[in-house]
Amino acid sequence: MSLWVGVWASAIAVGFLVMPLLLRVSRGFILLCAAILVGEAGVGVWGFVLHATANLHGPSTQTLKNFTFGAAPFAPLLFPNLVLLGMIALWRLWEIT
Repeated sequence: MSLWVGVWASAIAVGFLVMPLLLRVSRGFILLCAAILVGEAGVGVWGFVLHATANLHGPSTQTLKNFTFGAAPFAPLLFPNLVLLGMIALWRLWEIT
């Protein structure tokens, strides 16, 4: 079940963040989008922890092999990177609203 958290979080973020592109939104909605983005960053950090933990307790006795061929621990950290870009966009939107 935890495999789908990133998918659902992405869907929620896209659903909310596409709205300012389609219509004029209030500052309250911008704050809601910022809160959702903070949650997205949390999902990314949680995914990093889950991936790293899975690799530390992986099937191989060599940890390096688990990290090389197992779950990519830095892949979920794309979420916090995208959160930073989204916050910059929301900040600009806040200024013009």
